[in-house]
Amino acid sequence: MEDVRPTMRAKIACLTCACALLLGPVAAKAEPQASPVGPAQSNWWSAYAYSLSNPTAIPIGLNDFGCVPSAAHPRPVVLVNGFLESVYVNWSLFGPQLKAAGYCVFGLNYGEVEGLPIHQIGPMRDSAAEIGAFVDHVLAATGAQEVDIVGHSEGGLVSLYYLNRLDGSDRVGTWVGIAPTTNGASAYGLLTWIAANPPIAQGIGTFAPSMGDGTAGSKFVEEASLGGWTRTGVGYTTIASRYDLAVQVAESQLPAGPNVSNIVLQDVCPTDLADHTTIVYDENVLQLVRNALDPANSLPVKCNSVVPLIHQSPLAAATPR
Repeated sequence: MEDVRPTMRAKIACLTCACALLLGPVAAKAEPQASPVGPAQSNWWSAYAYSLSNPTAIPIGLNDFGCVPSAAHPRPVVLVNGFLESVYVNWSLFGPQLKAAGYCVFGLNYGEVEGLPIHQIGPMRDSAAEIGAFVDHVLAATGAQEVDIVGHSEGGLVSLYYLNRLDGSDRVGTWVGIAPTTNGASAYGLLTWIAANPPIAQGIGTFAPSMGDGTAGSKFVEEASLGGWTRTGVGYTTIASRYDLAVQVAESQLPAGPNVSNIVLQDVCPTDLADHTTIVYDENVLQLVRNALDPANSLPVKCNSVVPLIHQSPLAAATPR
């Protein structure tokens, strides 16, 4: 049963996109090098606000290229942010928590268009290549044979393209998508309407090519799925919310298979109403991610209640500095 009328979802999705375009954080192109470390945040919006005045900040614990993977967690975790998001905005809560759990954790800003100061808007084929180069750097620095990837929103789709089209599956053990645009996004019809109107699509494509690439039915999505969405030897988990006003559950999920787990958040925690931004500041989702990364030591999810948009995760206050 639908929780919100589709027309209302579309209007809210439009408003969210418009706000993001207006408030996009200024940020320089990130390299695998030292960057200022920002505090853990309890909410996506507070992370976004912090990034406006601290555009090159990264989360606590990220990008320690001297980190040696442990026997318990032999694969470094690479975090891939979504459309318009910096690595800090997306991962200021989950990054430090994964680091404190014993993982070597890395992330990058990518997909920038020259002259524009926001992230993950460039052509997604180029972004996938950037991610691949970053993964190679992480493997060389840590001595690991594989990484695990956790991607949010378009970070899920672009990293799947890396796995499937750029031979990334040979370098990845586990892929986790949090509200990923796996099958492309329609934004409840908005993006498909834009794609069907060439003058509008071309205008938006000049500013943000990734929007067209990430739309359901695009050539990029078609290329990403060639040969099937999944590869033998990689474990896949998608985590989606019925209260996501940007990406529908069906758009996130992968075809069923022995190495695929498609999780609907409300099937695990009925009172977790996370939206597209709250889902990466959600302690319930973090436990699902940790379980996917280390299934042999998975733990039950305690299922705190989560209110969309305004939820403040209590984990931020307990994050090691």
